[in-house]
Amino acid sequence: MSIIGEKIDPSVAIQIQVRQRLRGKQERDNTDLTLLNNTNAWLKLASSVRVISQTDTEISASTAENKIESIPTYNSTTGEYEEEDSNISSGEKRLRDIGLTNTGEFTGNQLARKAVLFNTLSELDSSGNTYTTRSGVSKTNSLWNGGSYGLGGTSFGLSPAPGLISAKIDCKNRGSIREATVELKAYNLFQFELIELLYLRLGYSMLLEWGWDKYLDKGEKLQSTGNTLIEDKWFKDLPDGTYREVIKDIAEYRKIYDNNYDGFLGKVVNFDWSFQPDGTYNIILKLITVGDVIESLKVNLPSILTTAAKLDSAISSGGVNINPLLDLKSPIVTNAGASTLSLDLFNDIATSKREKWWAWKGDYFSWFANASDSEEFYVSKAASSAAEAAKDQYPPTGVDANKYTYFLTFSALLEKLNKLCVPSINGTKILEFDISGDNICSSFSNQVSFNPKVCLIKPQFTDTISLQQPTDYTTKPTAVKNDHGSFAKLKDFFEVETDENIVYGNIMNIYLNYDFLSATLEKNTKEDGEISIYKFLQDVCNNINSSLGGFNKLEPILEDDNIIKIIDQNPIPGLEKSKKFGGRFGQTVPFELYGFSPSGSTSNFVRDFGFKTKIGPELASMITIGATAQNKTTKNYDGTAFSKWNDGLEDAYAAKYDDPKETILGEGTSPAFPLTNQDLADMSAHWKTDKCVVDVSSLPDWVDFLDWFERDQPETDAYEIYNIGVKDVDECPITGLDYVNVTWAEYVREAKYALEKRNVQKLVPPVAPNPLTSYLGWLIKAFGGTTEGEFTYSTLYYHLNDDFYKIGKELFKGFINGINNQVYNDSKTPSNTVGFIPADLSLTIDGLSGVKIYNALSINQRFLPKQYPLALNFIITKVNHDISSNDWGTSFSTISVPKTRAFDASILKAATSIIIRDEILTVEAYKPITNQEQKTNIEIVATYLKSIGITQAGATGIIGNMLAESGVNPSRLERVNSDAGYTTSSEIGGKGGFGLVQWTGQGDRRRGKLERAAGLDKTKRNDINFQLEYLEKELKSDYSTLLSTLKSTDSIQDATEQFLTKFERPASYGERNDSQAAMQRYLGKLSKRVARSNSAKEIVDKVYAGPVYNPGADTSGPKF
Repeated sequence: MSIIGEKIDPSVAIQIQVRQRLRGKQERDNTDLTLLNNTNAWLKLASSVRVISQTDTEISASTAENKIESIPTYNSTTGEYEEEDSNISSGEKRLRDIGLTNTGEFTGNQLARKAVLFNTLSELDSSGNTYTTRSGVSKTNSLWNGGSYGLGGTSFGLSPAPGLISAKIDCKNRGSIREATVELKAYNLFQFELIELLYLRLGYSMLLEWGWDKYLDKGEKLQSTGNTLIEDKWFKDLPDGTYREVIKDIAEYRKIYDNNYDGFLGKVVNFDWSFQPDGTYNIILKLITVGDVIESLKVNLPSILTTAAKLDSAISSGGVNINPLLDLKSPIVTNAGASTLSLDLFNDIATSKREKWWAWKGDYFSWFANASDSEEFYVSKAASSAAEAAKDQYPPTGVDANKYTYFLTFSALLEKLNKLCVPSINGTKILEFDISGDNICSSFSNQVSFNPKVCLIKPQFTDTISLQQPTDYTTKPTAVKNDHGSFAKLKDFFEVETDENIVYGNIMNIYLNYDFLSATLEKNTKEDGEISIYKFLQDVCNNINSSLGGFNKLEPILEDDNIIKIIDQNPIPGLEKSKKFGGRFGQTVPFELYGFSPSGSTSNFVRDFGFKTKIGPELASMITIGATAQNKTTKNYDGTAFSKWNDGLEDAYAAKYDDPKETILGEGTSPAFPLTNQDLADMSAHWKTDKCVVDVSSLPDWVDFLDWFERDQPETDAYEIYNIGVKDVDECPITGLDYVNVTWAEYVREAKYALEKRNVQKLVPPVAPNPLTSYLGWLIKAFGGTTEGEFTYSTLYYHLNDDFYKIGKELFKGFINGINNQVYNDSKTPSNTVGFIPADLSLTIDGLSGVKIYNALSINQRFLPKQYPLALNFIITKVNHDISSNDWGTSFSTISVPKTRAFDASILKAATSIIIRDEILTVEAYKPITNQEQKTNIEIVATYLKSIGITQAGATGIIGNMLAESGVNPSRLERVNSDAGYTTSSEIGGKGGFGLVQWTGQGDRRRGKLERAAGLDKTKRNDINFQLEYLEKELKSDYSTLLSTLKSTDSIQDATEQFLTKFERPASYGERNDSQAAMQRYLGKLSKRVARSNSAKEIVDKVYAGPVYNPGADTSGPKF
């Protein structure tokens, strides 16, 4: 069950169908009535205790605890210990202590075989075929006898035989580990001591079995349950049997009895008992599946740890590979002696040569093995120049890359854990790690690892935005390089089934960084030196999830009590149609919840069902914001997960979510989306032609045309483009429609509405992406590519810069959220990125085995709200059993995932194209300033804002907006297309946005006021200090509430949003809820602007910490 939502096993489905048909019969014969009214549950418990005999001790005479010796025995008459006449084993001594003197009949597994807890206490014959059941009343005072009454003697009267009262099997840890609570009853001291000797044995193995005494098989014939594992194998195989063989046998017996049988192999982890006033004993026994050792297995095994001297020798012999790590105090070296795994990781590097890391699509990888022809490879030899490093795609010198150059696949790590950390019983590992290709996860368009210090995946960019060769720029002037240099040697992470448009990732082909693994081992080491494998794997998965952008939700689970798998909580859209995995999905027999089916042929064996939610704060935000934003992805919350649930509804008191809408002018697209800036420019030019005239014939005869024209020709503004008049528009160049008697603003609004209604998306020629507002731009900076037809070997991805990765991660979130939202708009298919939703449909049925965790629960929906099956898939997370009073009930707990489906190829392609179109678009270019100038300007701004009382977060948010508006360049001028109908100018009185915050508009508007405040002095206007003084004045006079917020907030995101919506006030802000298309423009933008704020955080922090930060003499062009 490494794939979420697989259908239940076919044998279980058949049994469900058989039972429901039985209960749906209108005419029932005697067999039917017997099954319905006289079926009883049975319960058995057998012990693995072997009593050491004298023969055993002779064979193992060297074992001190079992050797033959004279052992004192307790005389209950005298109250003293007496020396035994003959030598006996310690096991036989234990038998005599409870009163069994004929020890030869009870040694080995004879006592366990004679005391199976089944039908009170039953004796299984040596052949294992039949039980001798207790009956009648014992006529002697012997402790051991065959009576139903009298076991343990009759000195205190006749006592019934001991036995099982009930058993409950509960799932822990979302079903991965199971725990059994068994209730027993003993009626005198001998019985209690017998049970104590056999069953109250901490750490010992017990086999618990239960089932129905009669049932209908898959052919709907009446059957009775015969012998089970206890009779057939439990005592015969000991001591050669293994845990894994017993678990497999249990699965086999489930099929033999058509899932009317189940078993539980566990070890005793706890017990308690109480003595009752009537002289009886109430006993509670706690068993847990053997798989719970995953939580307690240790990575470090002290008995084989290396000595300090050996470690020093290994460090010395490691030579050039180890010395750089030692200099950098890498945990690969500093933690090498702490555990067997950390030592093995160290030895991989210290003792291996280039071939280990060079292999094509091997399990081990190093950038520098690819960059060097020498057996000895490391960064100072490999990267002779930054240019060479960029071309071959590996880290340049000076980035401490030695710490982060070594990787191994997830499958190789699990193989190491299996070899070094999992103990064996009778030669067989008690746990196994699944490293098959079944460990798959959801993957996303153009996904990369955003922290190579944790993990790597081999990138795979879509054709729309990528090129294989630099010469491809003629057809793709703006695209990312898809030739991955050193990454070409990695195993493929992305697996694509083209026919069905299904994409998923291979978890085992994720490459994990050695430094990260060593540091994680160190972090998870307790004070006593112990390291839990399970917690270690959890930590590894959590870091992978974060590094891959925060959308994956990998976690380790335990299947069938002994197999460790890595799963992804996210469903994979369309996997049910996969050629490789599709057979695991599909329709199965649904559970009837109540009454007869519509056909009348089936009825239910469900005892109870219910639905409840447990929504925590994080999901509550997702649901609330998603609902009020009309089920869109917003503010990094994916609201599409509950889209089907809320489809067709809205909250009247929260119909509009007041999220800020980021301006598109100055950043690449028009706020009039789906109209673009180019569209607006074309419409403005068309407005001024002869095809747009005032229709005089439409005016009343008494109107003096000239007077009317002079009096009523308003100047109207549409997205900061001004035009005069009321006109008739003939053949709009964008929509092809005619518009009568409209102002410029009305004309644009109606054209915008026409495009939205027709869902027309105009593509425009690609121009250079701004790398801080575009995920595509970030990819080009990361891996190289073309920008406006010019190829660059830019490879910032390999510089191991945390800030650069953080920006990319935020941009990726906006990119994916935008695609998910566009897909939802086009197909009403919600995204798969939320993972498990704690909406629990619980079900209790007549006992049934064979259902596994993470199976999909299929139910007849007639008694559920109709929207539930459209919105959610229910995934089983717990399968609990309750056996008592001759009855067996099974209950399922579930968790939900959004109901996704395979994206139609054309829908996904169209959605991706729309988002990529936005990635490519821009209307503004930076005036060339150096990195040094930009950093210095950020320092100046931060210092000034600090001096006027703006908080550190407030300053960071303001600067993030400035980065988006101007690159913190006080001389920056807005650039528009050449045919926009007007030109911008940096001269006093010119048009276009200008300065740090792009003051726009002349006259009484912002730019005009700025220039008048500068005394129409261009030099003064362009001065950064003057602009900051003017900004302060503006905030005090016109934005006092905003200023108060900026002086109190401690949230960078809040400060960024507040400045955007209260000060920048983009034209589209008032129209943000007019349509889904308008809202979509916001979806990816907020995370991009916040990313800009975060990119300035380090400099701002240093300014606020004290001395002004000096970034050094960096005169190269802007990095991002």
